[in-house]
Amino acid sequence: MEMSKPIPGQSLTVEPRKYPYERPPEVSDPEEAMQLHIKRLQEDEMQQSLIDLVELDPEEHDIKTITTGLLRSAVANGVHSLDVSMIVAPVVHQQIKNILDDADVDYEEGLVDYKKTAKDRKSIDKAKGRAKAQRLLKQSKDVDLDKQQEEEVEEDGKSDKPPAFFSRRGKR
Repeated sequence: MEMSKPIPGQSLTVEPRKYPYERPPEVSDPEEAMQLHIKRLQEDEMQQSLIDLVELDPEEHDIKTITTGLLRSAVANGVHSLDVSMIVAPVVHQQIKNILDDADVDYEEGLVDYKKTAKDRKSIDKAKGRAKAQRLLKQSKDVDLDKQQEEEVEEDGKSDKPPAFFSRRGKR
């Protein structure tokens, strides 16, 4: 039987600080990390790789996914910490967007349009409300109210039960 998960305590059996992410980051200043990423993104080889990647499949390789990948790679390689990558992310995103705009490449940003999402949510809620109202209307048509009232009325014309608007649903 082959195990794909680490055994508990396995990390304690290897040499400490063996991996880059176990050591302090090389860059702790967000400004410095931002300059590092911008400098890297300005390299011709890097720009061509970005353009080729996005042209391959613009919907799958959106700018947000590429930005996240670049920043996670930097964290895994010990360049900077995760919190610095969160601070730098908008600038890296905009830089990638500028590169793709300059190259006249179609792309997806990968960001959620909250106004559109809220509008879609309202439309869905309205549709659910309409469907529920139609279901209730159909159920009320299926019940023969005249027949129900006849069963409730005694021979002398009086009802055993008070009218429906006086009844309570739950007993106390």
